[in-house]
Amino acid sequence: LARQVDDWQGVAYAEKEIAGIKLVQGNFSQARELFLTALQLFATADNPYMQLDVNLSLAKLALQQQDAAMAQHHLQQAKQFADAQTMPVQTLAIESAEAELLALTGNYQQAFQQIVATYQRKQQLENKQSSEQLHQLRVKYDVDAQQAENKLLHHQNELHQVKYAAQKQQQQFLVLLLVLSLLVVVLLIAWVIRARKNKQRLEQLADTDGLTGVYNR
Repeated sequence: LARQVDDWQGVAYAEKEIAGIKLVQGNFSQARELFLTALQLFATADNPYMQLDVNLSLAKLALQQQDAAMAQHHLQQAKQFADAQTMPVQTLAIESAEAELLALTGNYQQAFQQIVATYQRKQQLENKQSSEQLHQLRVKYDVDAQQAENKLLHHQNELHQVKYAAQKQQQQFLVLLLVLSLLVVVLLIAWVIRARKNKQRLEQLADTDGLTGVYNR
């Protein structure tokens, strides 16, 4: 399917996976041919990561066949694409394969030293990755805690705003009630004053003659 749509990297990945199956089955020659085809396609696609990976697979295949020269060749090719900073795991895999190559060629002391050094670097890498993971978890915990605190503050702020609005509404109601009370008092005073004036006028009319102004009594 990948060939039909000209997805040559897809073809390369498929060839590499099939090569791995052939390798497990013990078909070393077919596995090597498939690996070489995948390597060529990855080189055409300028994929250094997969060129490293396939060269490392070819080196391990050569080691299984006890072909030291071919293993050395592919390890050298793999090291050209390896970057210890960005590809620490792949670099350790190359160093481990180099230790196997040293043992294959009879350099047991160097092979042992290489294995010890590789193991130590692997432990350092795992410790570093564990520290980074712990740091990431700590950062995530701090971020989550900060978000929870922000939500709580936001909720408290909303409650404060609701309480403030209720108090303000209550104050406005009291002011309105006071104004209405004052208005009622003013109206009552005005009514009392007017009632007194009317009473005085009626008393005056009752005590004096309307035409002459002389008291009736």
